Amino acid sequence: MSSDNKKLGTFVRGRGPLQIVLLGVDSTADELLKRLSNETCDTRRPSKLMDLLRRRARLHIIPNYAQIDHLPYVKSIKPDSLLVFGSGQPESVVFSKGENTPRMFEKNRFDESLRRLHPYCAYM
Repeated sequence: MSSDNKKLGTFVRGRGPLQIVLLGVDSTADELLKRLSNETCDTRRPSKLMDLLRRRARLHIIPNYAQIDHLPYVKSIKPDSLLVFGSGQPESVVFSKGENTPRMFEKNRFDESLRRLHPYCAYM
């Protein structure tokens, strides 16, 4: 894809208005996100989910995030959402420039739900 930058290690999929950044912070995430970039590039085996993502979102995949190399790129995108992938216990970080975070949101309860899912998600 023409928006990929192999030297910088960034891959772009989709053409939709929703800007989503996927960052990998360790070797496990690096492998996962590289596989995702390959799967989302393959149009020979279309799936409904990948078709929906391509139409509605623009995925910016950075399998091996390094702040000094990638932070200017991430800032230039002005992402709507940023997801960080890595090994270990899941934890949420919620940031909203506006007032988009629901008033009833409880970070501790959300993190606990992630921890309960963690054993099941580790092998997916």
